[in-house]
Amino acid sequence: METFSDTPETGPQHSSLKEVKDLTDGKYVPIAHAGSGKHADVWLCIPNPSASTPNANLDGQLVAVKVPAATSRDRLRSEISVLQRIAASAGPLTTHFPTLLDAAYTDTEDPLSDVRWLALAAIPGCTAAQVCSIIRPDPLPEELVLHMYIQITSALRFIHSMTPALAHGDIHEGNIMLDPSKQDIPGYPNAVLIDFGNVDRDPTKAFLDHDRVSFYRMMKWLAMLGRGCKPKSHRGIVEGCGCGDFWVRVLKGIDERLDSVWSDGKGREEDDEPREFEAQVELARDGLSAEKRALIRELVERATGDMKALTGEEEYEKMSNKE
Repeated sequence: METFSDTPETGPQHSSLKEVKDLTDGKYVPIAHAGSGKHADVWLCIPNPSASTPNANLDGQLVAVKVPAATSRDRLRSEISVLQRIAASAGPLTTHFPTLLDAAYTDTEDPLSDVRWLALAAIPGCTAAQVCSIIRPDPLPEELVLHMYIQITSALRFIHSMTPALAHGDIHEGNIMLDPSKQDIPGYPNAVLIDFGNVDRDPTKAFLDHDRVSFYRMMKWLAMLGRGCKPKSHRGIVEGCGCGDFWVRVLKGIDERLDSVWSDGKGREEDDEPREFEAQVELARDGLSAEKRALIRELVERATGDMKALTGEEEYEKMSNKE
């Protein structure tokens, strides 16, 4: 789903507070609706230690319980398989993907039966879409845009290089989360690629190319947000926008990546692309000033405000400090 705009908050479409508690047999107590899509609702929940079969490993950790629409339970079965594969082989990149904690099937003795729900580690942060909503009409900090580009590029390269490969299938700013509780690079919240409900577990080259096109288009939109860019702004003389020479080079670099996907109607493998552009982006990202560090922290905190309000300050801080 290509949005490139603020995605409006929607109410639960497929479940209610009571239904979530009943579905999980009291194992998880829902405290807030986190979001909904076409195929599932997501609820922030607290594990119930007095349940008949409590998950002792969670120790009070806030979790995100995903409840599918009646016609989409097979999607969650696929999502569980994918998240298990990623967790088993991603190594240090696991922090850029959701963490599967628990799940229940319609037939407890048949893992191929439909999934009733799955539980993920809740991310104490916000989506890139929420940050965009907070900062408008101003542009995003250049360093934050570059940071998301670098980390999501790495995440995509990883799943595209698995055997068999995985295609995410639904890359947009609402499916990129920023997690301030984990910072591979000090000062930057980790970028996390979420929602594998549309994943293709054995994609053709066309599906992998679709992932890359969606990613580059999203990054170009994020890079141009609030700058007054026009179609001809970066062709020859820069006119009518707030982009400096370096940012024009960044936008042209993203355009070149887009062009490479469709060159000769075939596209090129990711590893065949020259890495000079990525090296320049990483160098610029790492030159984070104290002022920009504070701005990024403030933006993420403001965009995450709803979660604090919904869960309570104490529970939110516990989740943020969870190792």
